Amino acid sequence: MRTILTILFICNISLLHADSTNYVDYHKQINIAEQFFLYNNSTTAIKKYKEIFNTWSKPFAKDCFITLQVACMIYDTASAKYFFIKCFENGVEWETALFAPRVYELLNNNYQYRERIKRLYEEKREKYLNTRDTTYAALIRDMFAAENKSRGESNNDTTLIAKWMSLEDSNMYALVDIIKERGFPGEKRVGFYYYDQVVSYKSAYSTKVDYTTSDVFLSSHVATMFFHHHCGYELLKEELWRAVVNGELHPREYALMYEWSHKRQIAQQWDHKYHIYRCELSSWDKYYNLYIDSLYHHKDTELVNANRAEIGICTIQHDEKKRNYAKENRLLLYMGMFNRI
Repeated sequence: MRTILTILFICNISLLHADSTNYVDYHKQINIAEQFFLYNNSTTAIKKYKEIFNTWSKPFAKDCFITLQVACMIYDTASAKYFFIKCFENGVEWETALFAPRVYELLNNNYQYRERIKRLYEEKREKYLNTRDTTYAALIRDMFAAENKSRGESNNDTTLIAKWMSLEDSNMYALVDIIKERGFPGEKRVGFYYYDQVVSYKSAYSTKVDYTTSDVFLSSHVATMFFHHHCGYELLKEELWRAVVNGELHPREYALMYEWSHKRQIAQQWDHKYHIYRCELSSWDKYYNLYIDSLYHHKDTELVNANRAEIGICTIQHDEKKRNYAKENRLLLYMGMFNRI
């Protein structure tokens, strides 16, 4: 009997350890923390975020950035310092932090505090840069840069468009082999690159900003290559899901890849004739309602919320509450990837 209990105890410990490495659980915990501040309990939200960030060694940069704003909004300087550190440790740049109006206000009103935080940034930034796989980052950056350059030069010329689409094809099929061998190049592995985190340096402190969206880009740009190429998801379904579980790919990015892949093949995009197809379409049986065209959103919101919950995305209702809260409180809560992340 004692032996059985011992085995059960060991199994339970193993299961707990396994759960702590599945980032779907991380995102579910983040959704709970967001619920607290969305319903005006910022102090409890901050406590919950600290619990999450102390449990998970690599939180997503966007979550650190969001929480920092909440702490600054209620002028909790001690907690703000903690979240500044988490932001800097996970790749948020100094200019990005200042772009958030609540952060700007707190730092602008306390010069000595601002200088202490700036010194912390310089210390943590150097350490962060040493955690990145710079070789892998450079490889992906060059692929993405080449695509963007070709796209910019196409100028409605069919020959140049064909060249651009051919490059998208070659990049994607190269990515298939690279990702299968090296894993997904997400924000934890390669960091943020190519574009600046704040695409436009206009001040978020301006009253003209729509706080439901922003020019802050805190997600892996490699995901954009999967939106551009309809075969990416189909060719790497298992690897992309593994990246979600391992915390390299945000589930909202994964959901966007899924919906873009299916929509592009079903609706026969204008660029289909230029691509060389090497994938077959799987059935569209999951619905997340994140695709940019709401005409392709599923009307059964209970089904959508159930599909979202499976991969750690909040409900549609939560998203709506979050957008309104962002506008009312001048917080940047949505960013990058068509402002769906």
